[in-house]
Amino acid sequence: MEDDDFNTWFTITQERLPVLLSDPTFRRDIDEGRIDRNAPWIKLANSYDVIGNLIKSGLLPEHTFLDNSCYRIMTAWDTLHDLTAIVRRRAGSVVWENFEYVYIRSKRWVDTHPNGNYPAREKRAHVPDRYLEEDRRLREAAPLEIVPDV
Repeated sequence: MEDDDFNTWFTITQERLPVLLSDPTFRRDIDEGRIDRNAPWIKLANSYDVIGNLIKSGLLPEHTFLDNSCYRIMTAWDTLHDLTAIVRRRAGSVVWENFEYVYIRSKRWVDTHPNGNYPAREKRAHVPDRYLEEDRRLREAAPLEIVPDV
């Protein structure tokens, strides 16, 4: 599912879409059906819509996919929900309904697997966080400010 293009779509969507949505002209263009079908956010939503369809129809095992990708789907939906609402003004709730479906299934997966899906009787690897204390001190001293690239 994930390749370099997909990861680029995801990153660009997270970085640019919130800024673009703050522009009334951009929102009006979407509302009036003027959408760049090659925009990364459209490709991302369409890709997850296909995944949702495959899961819903039983062609892709839900358990296998959500075990690996549920958080990524929820992040994508949360990033795209404002765009989705605007697109649905014109086209109705059918737009990205399978993406919505896999989002809802992802939320249910997380609710039923709050600590992941690691086998209960299997030993876990020791993963020391060598930078935890230093990063806490740095965060308290100067909170990170994210400046979007427009």
